Amino acid sequence: MTLHTRSAPIRVGILLLLLAVLLLAVGCAPRGPLPGQRIAGPPVNDLLELSQDPRDYAAVDTGASVGEKRQSELYEKFLTRFFGPWEMTRSGYAPSEALWGLTRYAKPGFGENTLQRDPEFSQQLRRESRPEAFPSEARRAITLRNTSLRVLPTNRPYFEDFDKAGEGFPFDYFQNSALWAGTPVFISHVSESKAWLYAETAFAAGWVPAGDVAFVSDAFVEEYRSGQYVALVEDDVSVEDPGGRYVLTAHVGAVFPRFGSGGASMAGGYDVLVPVADTEGNAVMKMAHLEPTDAVAMPLTYTSRNMAEVARTMMGRQYGWGGLYENRDCSSLIKDLFTPFGLWMPRNSAQQARVGEVTKLDGLARDAKKERITAEAVPFRTLLHSPGHIMLYLGKREGDPVVLHAIWGLRTESEEGAVGRKIIGRTVITTTSPGLELELVQRSGHDLLERIDSMNDPVAE
Repeated sequence: MTLHTRSAPIRVGILLLLLAVLLLAVGCAPRGPLPGQRIAGPPVNDLLELSQDPRDYAAVDTGASVGEKRQSELYEKFLTRFFGPWEMTRSGYAPSEALWGLTRYAKPGFGENTLQRDPEFSQQLRRESRPEAFPSEARRAITLRNTSLRVLPTNRPYFEDFDKAGEGFPFDYFQNSALWAGTPVFISHVSESKAWLYAETAFAAGWVPAGDVAFVSDAFVEEYRSGQYVALVEDDVSVEDPGGRYVLTAHVGAVFPRFGSGGASMAGGYDVLVPVADTEGNAVMKMAHLEPTDAVAMPLTYTSRNMAEVARTMMGRQYGWGGLYENRDCSSLIKDLFTPFGLWMPRNSAQQARVGEVTKLDGLARDAKKERITAEAVPFRTLLHSPGHIMLYLGKREGDPVVLHAIWGLRTESEEGAVGRKIIGRTVITTTSPGLELELVQRSGHDLLERIDSMNDPVAE
């Protein structure tokens, strides 16, 4: 009895301590998904039930062809736009337009360690940008390797609050666009350290590392604009010179001039000219070789089968906001996909949705919108747009539109109202209502079909 009486206070103390720890744990535990939390579990049903090979949707030619005359017209426009920066003599932007990021991102934001940056970070970027001196340069140049157009002269990222759904990685808001090797640019400004150059391209503008470009002479421009060009139709192609030495890596969307002459298709591949820099930072040409499976003579005939073949190589590639890590977001996927066919597309999804013949779909009921799309859209040719997103229509399955797109994720919402994301994070084929079998997606009201507001035929006259 004595032992029992003496140990009772000890046991009570232990129980109280355990109760306090339990209450603390309960108080700290999340009540459902945290904002921004990535929802685990298997992929959405569309990825399991739909073939992820675009060729399976182009078993027969479905009318995507535009005809030789029309394609030739579009190809001429493509070349005019592609080489447009070499026709420039001065910047196309006012200082406030070119350096808009200094105002938009005046607050430090969050860095790669997920913590808020010190205000000195923004102040240093302003000094490096030299807004009072813009434009300080006017020279033609070309990219030597794959690089990025940055909003401000830094490779450091700018994230919004990581605790907010749809923010944080991969949405580095300093990333404007990827820029493939061999792209003509116009240099209009130089940073304080001279480590960064402001490059204006035919589709976007931003800061690039000075070592990623070389200046071009009149003679270089004349020779590089050979009139015959080759476009990549494979990703991650290691381009070598005749001696087998590595020169650069190329992706679908890259274009190079052909060296010499030959038929439209060569069994042995293509000899091309690629830019390299001399000791003074000026561009000179080097011959390189591309395998016949890696490239095509431009323009590749526009058919659904050919579109499917080019799209095949990009399937499953990870999502890249603004081309981050040489991956693709929704609009860069469309732009690169159309390039081998000599069809110029803007870089922004909203701009892409205004190309060609546009049909407005906003205001239609869900079923009416679906019927309109499946009745009028042309597979491998029509684009479907929703705010901030663009997709290529492939056809229909059991009455549902099927699309090819690069997508980050689907909005979700828990019973407690916490917002999150079901991550897809790559180039995929889905219906226009992916993930609706998930209660978390249903509750969020995120139905991609309901958000579609237009469709357009970018090659229509």
